[in-house]
Amino acid sequence: MLKQLRKRKTAKRILWTLAIIIIPPFIFWGAGGLIREKKGKVNYAGKIFGRKIGFSEYNNSFLAVKTQMLMQLGENAERLEKYLNLPQQAWDRLILLYESDKRRIKIEDSKIINTIGKMPIFQKNNSFDQKIYDYAMRYVLKTSARAFEENLRDSLRISKLYEELTEGINISGQEIEAEYKKENEEIKVEYLLISPTDYAGEIKIKDEEIKEYFDKEKSSFLRPASVNIEYLGIDYSANEQDKDKIKEKLQQLKTNIKNPDDFARIAKEQSLSIRETGFFLQDGFIPGIGDSVEINKLCFGLSLDEISPPLEAPNGVYILRLKSKKEAYLPETNEVRDLIINALRDKKCYLMAQDKATEILTQLKDGYAKKPKGTFPIIAKDLGLKIKESPLFKRNSPIEGIGVSEEFAASAFNLTQGIPEVADASAISNVNNNINDIIEINKNFYIILGIKEFIGIDKEKFAKERQDVTDKLLSQKKEEAFMKFMQELKGKAKLVNFISQDYNPNLYR
Repeated sequence: MLKQLRKRKTAKRILWTLAIIIIPPFIFWGAGGLIREKKGKVNYAGKIFGRKIGFSEYNNSFLAVKTQMLMQLGENAERLEKYLNLPQQAWDRLILLYESDKRRIKIEDSKIINTIGKMPIFQKNNSFDQKIYDYAMRYVLKTSARAFEENLRDSLRISKLYEELTEGINISGQEIEAEYKKENEEIKVEYLLISPTDYAGEIKIKDEEIKEYFDKEKSSFLRPASVNIEYLGIDYSANEQDKDKIKEKLQQLKTNIKNPDDFARIAKEQSLSIRETGFFLQDGFIPGIGDSVEINKLCFGLSLDEISPPLEAPNGVYILRLKSKKEAYLPETNEVRDLIINALRDKKCYLMAQDKATEILTQLKDGYAKKPKGTFPIIAKDLGLKIKESPLFKRNSPIEGIGVSEEFAASAFNLTQGIPEVADASAISNVNNNINDIIEINKNFYIILGIKEFIGIDKEKFAKERQDVTDKLLSQKKEEAFMKFMQELKGKAKLVNFISQDYNPNLYR
């Protein structure tokens, strides 16, 4: 144990930003990493780089990443743990430590002392507090000080590995300015919208088309089995203490229900209403009862008029009776006629809009070829087309009436190349002599005609915020490089994993 730590105090409080596991928690392993076995079939947790990893070694790694989670997320840790996939993070850690060993990366005791001394979680009045440290080990992190300190040593080794791999990465001035422009430039454009809905009134669907569609798509019209359940019971009140009483009462009632007549009689005697779900599908929501996979499965296992035992659902306790059941069947054409007509109409409208957009684009280009001093907005007006105008928007912001579309935004901002930071009407007019291809968004077709307004970056503001942008870009670039390295390293590790995603370290001690 690092005894000298017990005497050390740090006057200055700073945020602890050490990344114990740098890579994201959601990692998809190759086929070799998806083996799942129970303890007893194998006597080790898995393999990396051809070396067997015992349960003890894997446990240490798992508990290390769990400690990291507790320190980073605090009171949110329990709620978020299920999303973090700690068992896979534990393998990531072991793979990175293998690489750290290979590179002979070591961490001195003094580095561990300094790091712990600066952690806010262990401080009081801006200096390290021994009592807080001991309390955190025992009651919060639930680990020994020695284990915590040695796991921290390994985490610092991984952090140093990250530094070694990314220390030569730099960001150019052009990249910094381009990123700032990407986040702050604004543009307003004129565009055309060609929507399939505009052609719905022109579509006629013939009977032979309906039959042909049905014959081709029969499998998509197959109706699954459904059941209609009759039930009586008691809903839960807001008082949690009533739940046990409700369960007990329904258990007593069930002993007197043997057939459908008893079902109705008991309901009348107890002043309970008999309710009906209506037909619902397997694995679906049960109307009136709620979302329960277990009850849903039981409903489809009942025989006609069979009475279920009392069942606890999200909203109460109920006794069920299967009133009727529809087996899976293929409907007649007339039963799905409206669905087929809508599907055919949607398809024809889409194709008509697509053809119309192509035709308009050709007309615009031909018009410009004949009148090169004109602009596309002017040519569109001459063609009698209805021109729309967007609000000012940034590259990553939603556009009113369109939504978020990277393709639309990219096409719009591509038109800004060569114009000044603050563009007047004359400057904009000079670039409205180019046109992009058709853009499809949610089955609608758009043609951007030109720029209406453009607001470039504020140079003074950029100068003030330049360092923040630099730090952000540099961090992203380093993380991307490290992730690439990690993916290659995982390939070399050839993980064989006998640990399941719901891993419990207590089962492998």
